[in-house]
Amino acid sequence: MRLSSRPLLALLIGACGTDGGVVRDAVDGGSSADLPGMGQTVAPLLPPGVDLWGSAPAGPESDDDGGWHDDDGEPAGDTGDGDDERPNLLLVVADDMGMESFVCDDRFPDVQRGEQPTLRGLCDQGVTFTQAWSYPVCSPTRAAMTTGRQAWRTGMGEAVGNRNDPLDPDELTLPQAFDLADVGYTHALIGKWHLSLEPGDPNLYGWDHFAGALDGEVEDFYDWTRIVDGVSAQESGYATTVNVDDALDWIDDQDGPWLLWLAFNAPHKPLHLPPSDLHSFDDLTGTAEDIAARPERYHMAMIEAMDTELGRLIAGIPDDEIDRTWIVFVSDNGSTANVAQGAWPGDQAKGTLTEGGVLVPLVVMGPGVGDPGRAVSQPVQVADLYATLLDLAGIDPLIGRSHMSELDGSSLLPLVQDREEVLARDVVMTGLFGSRTTSDREGLAARDDRYRLMVYENGRTVLTDMQADPHGTVNLLDGSTLSLTTQAHHDRLADAIDDAREHSRYIEW
Repeated sequence: MRLSSRPLLALLIGACGTDGGVVRDAVDGGSSADLPGMGQTVAPLLPPGVDLWGSAPAGPESDDDGGWHDDDGEPAGDTGDGDDERPNLLLVVADDMGMESFVCDDRFPDVQRGEQPTLRGLCDQGVTFTQAWSYPVCSPTRAAMTTGRQAWRTGMGEAVGNRNDPLDPDELTLPQAFDLADVGYTHALIGKWHLSLEPGDPNLYGWDHFAGALDGEVEDFYDWTRIVDGVSAQESGYATTVNVDDALDWIDDQDGPWLLWLAFNAPHKPLHLPPSDLHSFDDLTGTAEDIAARPERYHMAMIEAMDTELGRLIAGIPDDEIDRTWIVFVSDNGSTANVAQGAWPGDQAKGTLTEGGVLVPLVVMGPGVGDPGRAVSQPVQVADLYATLLDLAGIDPLIGRSHMSELDGSSLLPLVQDREEVLARDVVMTGLFGSRTTSDREGLAARDDRYRLMVYENGRTVLTDMQADPHGTVNLLDGSTLSLTTQAHHDRLADAIDDAREHSRYIEW
């Protein structure tokens, strides 16, 4: 295993434990002391009180040349210490990790999560978004982050497979936008792709470098097909570890600002027993029978292994780069029902428009965070990450586009830099549609700061009050007379859904 002996790492891991919450009003849903069979506990990589970046700069303003800069004229993500180098950007995507599995959330007190010291550190020094929506399955989420556009525009309404089309190659992608800006960035996508089916596709869609798995899941985390810039070979290294090795090797080769999209396959199935030095569970046998009997514990162990390897990656970023590196962590969709520990009622899980399918962890940490350790409750969506990453780099999110209507996402940087900021947009959306999706699951959903509306292809419509009923168990349209306020929320959300349907050439209902 690759390790770093640099002084910063010693500073980070030398502190003992944490003082409770990461988000200041959050508590852990379960520690190692709560879980039978838990072994060693790993100290947080970024413990409370260790501030890598200092105070936040002022919010960004648009300048005459279309770039985005702070009040001092530097790129919005600049460290503010006189160094005019643009920041590095690390986007980390977990696979099938719902909000109930996230250590920085306190809404699921009965759920056990195991140890996540690296993610805990990110939350403590960053901003956590408690109402972040993804898509119900992975390909639409990845397409939205890649393009900044919703699925009904890109056609990516369900997971890519042999019977449905890849992402439209005419879409402007994130790496292509960075290239258009021509401000010195190199970029790579390492890990899971799942937007098309040919080995050379990640490079054709704009990435300088790709190393990872093409499809929705690896065959076996210890025996899988690894593709490096279009060349396939069988890989016997543990997939999560190989992803971080590839990321560190690529970072070592860069001599300017970089964008790295690290897409873990974990904790997506196949459930398995990770290497023992990457997790703290000592009661797992790894047999098929044990996995079938206790899938949630293997899910937790896989998340721990991912957290450990993410910590190794952060520790491996050179000293002169870590203080100008932004880190964004998000999941592509909710957990599968068999590992969610009953956190969500009914069939709420991956593959559904419900909160169990689309409410995901999202945390942003970096040199411009204002008031670190706080939570933002304004609803946001995965399409926002495209504009956010460009904004962090000091690049106009509309570069290469003729007008705002071509972009559905909004930069989250103002919310990250200033607790008083709010986005002008107050409705976020998600959806699920395609040839392999049944009519009782195919549909669109929209929410604002209080209400959620889901409209299905089979005609079913569900309106829920997310404040009074956060799990969405009561349909306000079942025989109830809506108040004038509730009716106004309903109508606004219904208009957003109707608009998406009317302007999509991919939705026929």
